[in-house]
Amino acid sequence: MSAPASGMRSTLWLCYAAMMCLALSTNLPPVFLTTFDETFGGVQGLSEEALGRIPGMLFFTMIFGILLAGPLADRFGLKRFTLLGLAFVATGIGITATAQTFLQLLAAMTFLGLGVGTLEVVLSPIVAHLVPHERASALNKLHFFYCAGAVLAVALGSLCHYYTIPWRMVLGVILFFPVAVLLAFAWSPIPSPHKDERGGEAPPPRHTGPTIYLSAFFILSLFTIALSGATEVGMAQWLPTYAERDLAMNKVGGSMALGIFSILMGLGRVITARILKYIAPETVMIVSCALAALAYLLGATLPWPHAALIACVSIGLFSACLWPTTLALAANRFPNGGSTMYGLLAAAGNVGCMLMPWLIGFIATQVDLSLGLAINALSPLLLIGVLFWLRSHRQPHAHHEL
Repeated sequence: MSAPASGMRSTLWLCYAAMMCLALSTNLPPVFLTTFDETFGGVQGLSEEALGRIPGMLFFTMIFGILLAGPLADRFGLKRFTLLGLAFVATGIGITATAQTFLQLLAAMTFLGLGVGTLEVVLSPIVAHLVPHERASALNKLHFFYCAGAVLAVALGSLCHYYTIPWRMVLGVILFFPVAVLLAFAWSPIPSPHKDERGGEAPPPRHTGPTIYLSAFFILSLFTIALSGATEVGMAQWLPTYAERDLAMNKVGGSMALGIFSILMGLGRVITARILKYIAPETVMIVSCALAALAYLLGATLPWPHAALIACVSIGLFSACLWPTTLALAANRFPNGGSTMYGLLAAAGNVGCMLMPWLIGFIATQVDLSLGLAINALSPLLLIGVLFWLRSHRQPHAHHEL
């Protein structure tokens, strides 16, 4: 991978750390979902639909943050919005740790969503600018640190459950991370994607505005990343609960299942970063989607709990490449799209991330959780059709740019 200038290497590593903060935030609901049920649901507990509202609120406000931050970051600079995103994340974690009612918990998810959405917009263009010649590998590596952050969240949650440490105290420890990264970013340089390597203005973009956003390739990319988000997050948000309630695991087992899911996802992104040099990205994604659909069906229907759990956690490996590689496909097709393009893609992706956990919870309330997970197999199956179209319309040189 082409290395950025030495003065920017610290910025690249801070992007990785900020991605871990993003992961810590988005993995709070699945890690502590049953704990939130016990704390805020009273004697009867919360319904599955209400539990689905917790990640749903996070992803809904994440979309709002993405759409707002995208064009504003292009205008006012990536650094300001990186700091703002980290500040929102820290605020959301702090409110979660002190929430006394379900409404206060949803308010905390609002701040977390705004922070995660803002970071989602700014981190990818910073990294893509720092490593312009191997964007797919660079973005898969960036999103590997999402998996690392998810594993950290699971580890802290597992310690909380196993040693009966108060969950609010654990969130106080987690709060340290975004605060530390915020302070470090405040003193670090962040490059402008609108400058060339010598610091001068870059040439005018070849693709701007409606040229990008009205093209068939970009519109299909929006569908691709929405279905990618649904494929990945549908299982990730419900896995600990499914492991506890349907597969007869305890809280520690449920948390560890999500940890294994995240480890496999990180492994998948490392593998993807290497094999994209030899295999077309759409082909890798199509095979991954087929395996993910099969794993969803097996995880929801196998009568043996351990076999079903293996199928569920394997979705982390099979869905790993989908989101970051979609970003890379769009970035190479439209290299001057800016934060607004990344923002629209991330917003579309998080529509899938928002709707699928809620839909699974709704189906679980009406029927059962296993059926909700089985229906999510439609996401990777639909994605296969979109990917075949994208592959047939890929520019001849696009694979080499990846």
